[in-house]
Amino acid sequence: MLNFGDTTHPLPYPTGAFVSVQCDRTHFLLGENPVVTLTVTNRGIMPFWVYEGGDYRGGTRSWRFRIVVRDAHGKILPDPMPEQRMMGGFGQHHFLRPGQSHTYSALLSRYVLVDQPGTYEVEVRHDLGTGIFHKPHRLTPPVRFSISFDAPTPEQAREIAARAGSLKWAQATSRSEDMGEYASLRFPVYLPFIDEALRRGEADAVQALGQMRGTVATDRLAAWAGDADASEAIRSGALLMLAARAPLVGSRWQSVHMTISSSILRENAWDEEARRVALAVAREHVDKGFALEGEKASAAVILLGALGETGDGARLLALWRELSAKHRQSAGKGVSTAWGPSGYSLAVALGQLRERGWTPPALGEDEGDAGLWLGFARSDRERGLVSAELASMLELLREHGDARVRSEAEELLRSLPKTAR
Repeated sequence: MLNFGDTTHPLPYPTGAFVSVQCDRTHFLLGENPVVTLTVTNRGIMPFWVYEGGDYRGGTRSWRFRIVVRDAHGKILPDPMPEQRMMGGFGQHHFLRPGQSHTYSALLSRYVLVDQPGTYEVEVRHDLGTGIFHKPHRLTPPVRFSISFDAPTPEQAREIAARAGSLKWAQATSRSEDMGEYASLRFPVYLPFIDEALRRGEADAVQALGQMRGTVATDRLAAWAGDADASEAIRSGALLMLAARAPLVGSRWQSVHMTISSSILRENAWDEEARRVALAVAREHVDKGFALEGEKASAAVILLGALGETGDGARLLALWRELSAKHRQSAGKGVSTAWGPSGYSLAVALGQLRERGWTPPALGEDEGDAGLWLGFARSDRERGLVSAELASMLELLREHGDARVRSEAEELLRSLPKTAR
């Protein structure tokens, strides 16, 4: 008897399982959202269990699926979000008697970037619930099928854009027409219809610009973020999308709103006009400080760190010190993240300015500055760039009055290469 509460070992792969995979169509237009369905059928003589779910929270897709797409030359297309968070989620067992089936569904766009018209080979595997996360597990044999994409005409693009925003839970349908979403409209042919939707006040349409690569989309986002006549929802959405493609250097900061990695979106994404408009928007929002909702404040801080000048360090440092004071006043109970920027976003932004010549404060100017230097040390250690100056600062922090600061400084020093000490 199988014990499904036992997570120490993968479940045995079910005997008699037959797997088939397909899309509801074989031909699509760029901007459509194909649904991949995998059906497992019990062709054996004994019943078995399969499992679904528990694999999506914090990520952009089902962890149990493995989907690879190759072009006509056999080249594997890029993964839109290679680094996935996996925090579990709700799940359910399905008991399949001989002859019974169960179907899993996934959006192809969450696993691969198809940017050009052409014919592609899709390879799909799944663990059917036999796997334990981050440990070896069994996958179904690969099932392959062909799919083709064409560039839409303006008339077809208008029809597809009209269906955007109708995204349903993937398990509820296998029809690609029912899975329209603005995030899929990341091709220039859709720009007129995206602008029309935004002018109608459809704030979700900003997602299309956010997932679109290149300077044209960045220019549009900067314009909408700075448009005083636009709704607050649209301006805020554009700000969040801009922060997701902020030209950060050596930082792993990643927006939670995107289905495409920031490292992909920021490539060749900025021209001088977009930088000028976005920088003004970032300064405007940062100056609102803790009167601004937390997520927007953090996005503005990231944007200012990526685009700002060394003189902007004073703005960000003032917010860092204010946040540090709030933490001290809370006596260890924590500070609400509903308003104002996060400490992480401030540390990332100030680290970016430091890379471009901003001089951090000396220890002793403010009680909160010790935490800032520790943040610099963690970031530099990850990148292998710890300098002798920073190592000397950590030596000083070993004598700090706060035991937590002393402990972290000691731990960081132990982890540094000897050449940096």
